[in-house]
Amino acid sequence: HYGDMQFLHAMTPADQSAEQTICLIKGWARFAYDVSLGNSKLDNDFVKVAPAEIKHLFYPGARRVYDLMDYRNDASAKGIALGQILHIVQDSFSYSHVERDADGKVVKFLNYLEQKFADHKRHDRDVDEINAVLGRNLNPVAFGRELLALRARRAEPREVEVLLDRYFVLSNSSSSSQAVACNR
Repeated sequence: HYGDMQFLHAMTPADQSAEQTICLIKGWARFAYDVSLGNSKLDNDFVKVAPAEIKHLFYPGARRVYDLMDYRNDASAKGIALGQILHIVQDSFSYSHVERDADGKVVKFLNYLEQKFADHKRHDRDVDEINAVLGRNLNPVAFGRELLALRARRAEPREVEVLLDRYFVLSNSSSSSQAVACNR
């Protein structure tokens, strides 16, 4: 939850825009999805295989793919990679991570360092909040079903990005109501 990689929990440092956070999320999801398909060898240097949006996160040679998936075995890494995507989206529906409007669009990403730990933890366990989120068209369970269906048929990464575009649309009260286009 700390520092410049808060996007792994659908959160953001204070000086980062919602658009930048979405680009980081989408970049990491592309990387993780590629790993889940087995398209990236686990001993590859992260910087050599990472999408442009996230290459800057580590110095060349500092991290191998297996460092970021916690395993050196393909089967486990594939599952962990897919789980990372699911985790980011699941966190994005927690009231302590992202403020969303009634349609489920992103109003703003929250910063962990600006919260009290007890308040942060409470939102992840509040049954009423969880049920409210699950009652929306855009919800983490629906996302999970769609992502797993794409993965089961080994869909192209572009299809996963289209799915993410539906779940990370900025609301009208934010600076844009369009899907965010990231530089590659």
